[in-house]
Formats: sequence, structure tokens, C-alpha cells
Amino acid sequence: MNEEIVRLYSNFDKDNLSVFFEKLIGFINKHDDMFREFIFENTLEVVKTFKAKDFFLGTSDENLEGSIHLYAGRLKNASNKDICENVIHLLWDIAAYMTKEICLSCQDRLSKDLILYQSNNYLQDL
Repeated sequence: MNEEIVRLYSNFDKDNLSVFFEKLIGFINKHDDMFREFIFENTLEVVKTFKAKDFFLGTSDENLEGSIHLYAGRLKNASNKDICENVIHLLWDIAAYMTKEICLSCQDRLSKDLILYQSNNYLQDL
């Protein structure tokens, strides 16, 4: 798992953010059992439904390329837990960058689809 994520991060291209995003989702799906050990099930299920086309992909990190290469170096010998958490956080950071809707509770910009998904799940839990 370490070599695979390092390879994925090392091939990052800021001009193809949607391809990188989809590869992160593919990595999560491939290692589903491992992610289930460390990531909340609800979070994992939402993230696995993400499609690059549903988001305005970006990041608030001014040097995303440098950060990802730094992460790649750190993940060479990282635990599975650290890898899972890093991938989820990176994916979330890229997906939640900027969207059309504003979350009323946190004032963050979120995907309209994500807001609807969360609203529907919340209503189902009542």
C-alpha cells in the first residue's frame, strides 16, 4: 500500500486535478477493507460516491504540488492508518475547495450533491 500511494502522489500533475482525484477514489475502493479499519463508515461511503465532475476541484494550499510531494516522502514508511487519514483529508481538501452552495451550519462552500446527500441521510436517521 505504501509504494502504491507514493507512486500515485509522485505522479501528481496540478493540471490534471480531476484525474488525480479519480485515482484517489480508485485507491480508496481498491483498499476498502483497510480504509474501513480507520475511517468512519459514513465518511467512507460519502467519499466513495464522489465524482470529479460534481465538484469545482481545487485547494486552498498555495503549493499543492509541493505538499503532495512532501506527503509522498512521509508516506513511504507510514502506517496504514496514516495513509488512510492522509488520503481522505487530501481528497476532502480538493473536493471542498469551492462550490456553488454555502453550508448553512459551517458557512463552508460544499457541493450541492454533498449537501443533498447529507440532508437525506440526516432525515433518514430521524
